[in-house]
Amino acid sequence: MRSIKITLILLLFLLNDEAQAQNIALYKDSINKFEIGMPIGWNYQVINDPSTSIKLTVSRPKKDSTDFFTENYNVNVLLLPNQTLDACYSEMMKSISTRAGFRLISQGDTTIRYMKYKWLTQSHTNQATGTAMTAYIYLAYDSTFAYMITFAATTSSFSNYEVLFRQLSASFHTDK
Repeated sequence: MRSIKITLILLLFLLNDEAQAQNIALYKDSINKFEIGMPIGWNYQVINDPSTSIKLTVSRPKKDSTDFFTENYNVNVLLLPNQTLDACYSEMMKSISTRAGFRLISQGDTTIRYMKYKWLTQSHTNQATGTAMTAYIYLAYDSTFAYMITFAATTSSFSNYEVLFRQLSASFHTDK
């Protein structure tokens, strides 16, 4: 009986393409001095425009023409000399809490590769589509730069990607 349960669980896991394990490649940005995992097969764009803090965007490819939103993440790098992680987090919260339908779900602190982070999970309404969204945000700060990694999905699909998003956030590292 136990082996039947295990087989059924494995079969359900393997049949759900969103729950399958992703192969991860490491992306390294030598200009902004960070690295992060990237699911193989996902689309990415490196942004070298000095007028924007967004330096990398990564998104799941669309499955078909009805797939209007794909799970994604981006890395923002902001020059903020003489700040603290707490001050940067407070400013970030002021900014994101103005989103339509904003609701803080959870928040906390963690350390990844000796660097301290603040993280949060929040929900809001997509301004363009009215779709309910959930985002997982990591914020780190060194002596000069704030790094904000935002993972986003529709609220209905977020649980299918949360483990992957956590795995990717744990792969983030700065060279500073």
